[in-house]
Amino acid sequence: MAEKTWKLMMSYEPDDGWNLLEEREGFKLFDKVIEGSASHLAKAKGILPASPEKCMELVKDITLENRQKWDPELLFYNIPVEINDDIVVTHVAFSAPYPVATRDFCSIRCSKKDEDGTYYIWGSSIAHESVPEDASNGYVRGNALLSSWIFRPTDDGKTQIIQINQLDPKGWIPAFVVNMSKGKAVERLIRIKEILEGSK
Repeated sequence: MAEKTWKLMMSYEPDDGWNLLEEREGFKLFDKVIEGSASHLAKAKGILPASPEKCMELVKDITLENRQKWDPELLFYNIPVEINDDIVVTHVAFSAPYPVATRDFCSIRCSKKDEDGTYYIWGSSIAHESVPEDASNGYVRGNALLSSWIFRPTDDGKTQIIQINQLDPKGWIPAFVVNMSKGKAVERLIRIKEILEGSK
């Protein structure tokens, strides 16, 4: 599964076939329509004022208080199973605007560093006994076909960040909420940039 998701991430990295939705504060937001699929595919990219390692550390930090500084819709982020330093099972939940139900996701998350200094985080939803689906908690279990981050070093010591998500949120979600959730990808990158600038 990890290899399949890795190949999916790398196939989506080039901008060919993507639609540019907006450009804000130096970050670009794209989407792509997949015929016959209920999934929502979005990509955000731009430049961050820090090294790939520092950017990676910020995004991998699972402390709820720290993560909510750049991802305020996050309700919790747990790691019920740690397979090794680079592969973990995660259980996360995100709030949604009324009347949409809160979504939770059980996923496998992988990470690695390339020889050129690029860092990667990627994963997808899985069914795991440590995180059984439980409708009684009020959550709808979403399906993340791909959730990924790429942190590529630039020649001037900064980082090109690329976030690619392909989600099937399951259940009923109106179109305006889907479009709003795509825009939040750029908002997250803007907040990450502000955090990095403030930590200098």
